[in-house]
Amino acid sequence: MKNNMIVFWIAMVIVALFAAWQRQVKWSLAVEWLFGSLAVLMLSMSLMSGIATRNGYQKSPDQATPVTSWIALGLNQQSFGKYTTKDFMSVKQAPTATAKQTVATKLIKSRLQQMDAIDFGLHLTNKMGVFFAKGDFDALSQVAQWIKAPSWFLKRQQSLHFWQLLSTQCWYLMFLIGSIYLLIVSRGQRLSVTVFALMILGLTFFHVGLWEVAARYALPLLPILMILGVTGWATWPGLSLKPRQRNVVSLLAVAGTLFCLTVTLQFSKDQQSTMDILDFQRNGSYAPSSTTQLIKPAEKVTNQIPFEMATNQIRIYPTSTTGKVTVILKNGTRELARRTGNPAQAVTLTYPRTVGSKLRLTIINRGRTSVSYYAALANFSQLDGTITSERRSYLQHSLNLLHAPVNVTSNRAIFSMLLGELLLVLLSSRVLPKKQRDYDSIQL
Repeated sequence: MKNNMIVFWIAMVIVALFAAWQRQVKWSLAVEWLFGSLAVLMLSMSLMSGIATRNGYQKSPDQATPVTSWIALGLNQQSFGKYTTKDFMSVKQAPTATAKQTVATKLIKSRLQQMDAIDFGLHLTNKMGVFFAKGDFDALSQVAQWIKAPSWFLKRQQSLHFWQLLSTQCWYLMFLIGSIYLLIVSRGQRLSVTVFALMILGLTFFHVGLWEVAARYALPLLPILMILGVTGWATWPGLSLKPRQRNVVSLLAVAGTLFCLTVTLQFSKDQQSTMDILDFQRNGSYAPSSTTQLIKPAEKVTNQIPFEMATNQIRIYPTSTTGKVTVILKNGTRELARRTGNPAQAVTLTYPRTVGSKLRLTIINRGRTSVSYYAALANFSQLDGTITSERRSYLQHSLNLLHAPVNVTSNRAIFSMLLGELLLVLLSSRVLPKKQRDYDSIQL
């Protein structure tokens, strides 16, 4: 049960009471709705709690983060109210529930004291931009953690992410315009439309005005915006243009497309990449790691890394800074790179561009004390995705491909996309229905 979904039940209560007060439904039916909603909520929570308890889950108040910690995250001006590991861990590392509450409360007070009314308004504006304008639901940012992914997708993930972000923003804008039109112009709306509208307002207020904010938190609103937006555009009055008006629309379309082309080309020129992260082994949690892998003196640990794409750099993540280790990377029997030093010095191995399928990373502890590295705990194999009978530890690493600076997306792709859009707009402006004559005034 996500905390932010409480807005759905609040919307249901408001709509039921409002409908009864407006005599759209009988009070007896409104009371049935309220008690029915309450019964569904309590039964769902009881069922989920029972399943969790039977599977070994136990509440630990000293481990749980308080509600105020998420409010403190939302007041961070530097991050625009988004999640930051530093803020989260400052509360999480407090030993008791009382201590966690104290740390979070101090963060809230100090951040509110640093903002006046104007600063607070600008902060809420920035959070609104993250919530509704970013259009990124984190789906493609986790590609490097997938067990398997198409090679063509991994090679082009940055460019695909770029176009996915732009298209999502455009869809969001169109759905919002249609939704606003439906809510303002329509009369005698159904109660379902009112519930949807209250959910949009409630969830927006919850994250923008109160909670931590992220683009993916707006994802539950997307189906609602689709319904309201499509309904709004479907009821939009028909548009008919005279020849002169068609020329004006065409010129505006050309000017808008050229402006977008200039901005997008400049963005692509400024945003360049020199490294692709192709494989980032971790367990997907917010925390940097779930456990550590200990390597004793004179011990040798070998990790298999099956990867079939071209790479030329590997990184590992030690938790020790003292000692002496030798890190060796091989592809089959061929040695690609070797480095000796303390764990902090032997973090990155760079080697000639290699298409590896049987990469093996070996760490040899040559010192007199134990060393440790970050590792991920998972109930499935990090090599092939097979479900395992118990949780196992896997050494964390990332496989990268270093290359010369390249644009986020190619100029050819930008020209192709925008010229295709321009052609679509111009064709649509030409096929709009022509101005109809008033046949009632025609003398036969």
